[in-house]
Amino acid sequence: MIVTTIDLYEGTIGHSYKYNSQYYLKFKTETIETSAYQYESGRATTVDIKTVIRLQGDNDTPVVEESEMVKKYAYDTQNKLASTLITTPTSSVLSTFKNGVIASTITKNTDGKVIMDVQYDDNGKAKTQKSSNYLYEYTYDTRGNMLSVKFTQDGKPNYLQEFTYDDHVNPETHIPRIFKGIPESVETVRTSNGVNNMTSEKSTSYVGGPTYDQKFIYAYRADGLPESWAPLPDGSGYTMNTTFRYKCQ
Repeated sequence: MIVTTIDLYEGTIGHSYKYNSQYYLKFKTETIETSAYQYESGRATTVDIKTVIRLQGDNDTPVVEESEMVKKYAYDTQNKLASTLITTPTSSVLSTFKNGVIASTITKNTDGKVIMDVQYDDNGKAKTQKSSNYLYEYTYDTRGNMLSVKFTQDGKPNYLQEFTYDDHVNPETHIPRIFKGIPESVETVRTSNGVNNMTSEKSTSYVGGPTYDQKFIYAYRADGLPESWAPLPDGSGYTMNTTFRYKCQ
């Protein structure tokens, strides 16, 4: 499986892109992730993942970054996914599953020290994510949309994010995520989360950081699927618009 993602940044004099302590008016990132799967009895057992990132600012010489990792799947006696183990030159990530649903993810460095611990609810949604000095706590509605993210650092509240949604289907849920022989969802080009479409994002800072309440507006097709969406102007000077194209079946 080969997934290619290209990000293009078009800046202005007052809004440029920073990379490696330099500023660029135009910046391009091309990421190519190649996953080679190995199977036994029709089930994926190992996947070798190679990532090549090509970065270029303005007319500078492109910078190429490469990395590799290996992911192994283990199954229980009922042939349900029991665990996955990702290894890289600098870390390991062990995920455990209950009844085929992800339950926890533990990341360790090469010395065996836990550097991240993520716990999930019965639906496979992240409940908490913690490291040595920070903690993220997540809540969801009955449909599976994320309602809030609370960030605590050094035992003190840092910020709170809150979200609202419409009643229309998020079109990105139609992008295939289940593939033959692979026991977990595979995210390819999906960029947003939630069963429905986010209509607002509010951030409250407890330490003097930025506080905002961003609204999003949608144009819908006759069948209820979004045709486009954009944030309401907030005075920052940034503009963004997303349009959707659908393939008839």
